[in-house]
Amino acid sequence: MSANTLNLRRDDNNMSISYHYQTQMKTYGHEKCLIIPSPRLSLKFNLYLNGNQLLDSSYNYLIDRLGSNICRSSYWNALEVKPSLRIDNSSSFQLDLQCLIFDGIINEFIEFDSNGNTVQVFDKEVNILKEMTIDIRYQTWETELLMDDFLHDLNYMISSWLVNIEYIFPLVFSVYGRQVFKLNYTSLKRCISEMNDHQLDKLISNASSSNNHQSLILNLDKLQVRIMNEYNILNILKEIDHSNYRYKVFINNKGKTSKQTMGVKNFPYSLALIAVTHMHNDD
Repeated sequence: MSANTLNLRRDDNNMSISYHYQTQMKTYGHEKCLIIPSPRLSLKFNLYLNGNQLLDSSYNYLIDRLGSNICRSSYWNALEVKPSLRIDNSSSFQLDLQCLIFDGIINEFIEFDSNGNTVQVFDKEVNILKEMTIDIRYQTWETELLMDDFLHDLNYMISSWLVNIEYIFPLVFSVYGRQVFKLNYTSLKRCISEMNDHQLDKLISNASSSNNHQSLILNLDKLQVRIMNEYNILNILKEIDHSNYRYKVFINNKGKTSKQTMGVKNFPYSLALIAVTHMHNDD
């Protein structure tokens, strides 16, 4: 499925970033489901400069260095995914993301065969994000393009896209939202199970289990909506901007790695996937 294109402009440079994605269920209206990441979510990046796709051998192996740089970004650690880089002819470069939050509980939502392929999704209200293709187009009329300007523009484009994609897939791309899910999932499941077990006769344990699952999905769907509205990064930054105390706490937490001692909304992270200075060091 296709999504809207984000268009940006700086001086005489026109930039755009668009994406397509594949989910397990392809029926109409699946965006309203509870959408969780596949155990191995693939992000395929295609980068075009003045209409020409950049491949690994282009411009002194720029794509190889750029892909490696993005793969090492601290953003993935904040998101709690483990990235691996793949470069082939199917795209400029590809990141395969292993989700460290859903990795241990994914079998509660979907069934796999012996080869790791999805057999079925247990609930029609649950969908799995399997793959995304991100097309980045950079059009310039300048006769000489400075590498620093190009990389800073790429950073700005990708960061803007990450801010927007949080609203579409909050349980996949929201750093704060995924922490909310991680902290609440086990206790939510336990509370639902205890309430339903008291309400239903022990002799109908299958019905109780089914009821537990339906209640869990319903509550997780509500949690996803709350994450989308309250725990997106723009809302967090707005809250910090309106509170001197929150701002001081946020600044003091820079450089710290333990999220548990900070509170979900007080964990600072960077949306800049490209470390420009490291790109120079890779030359």
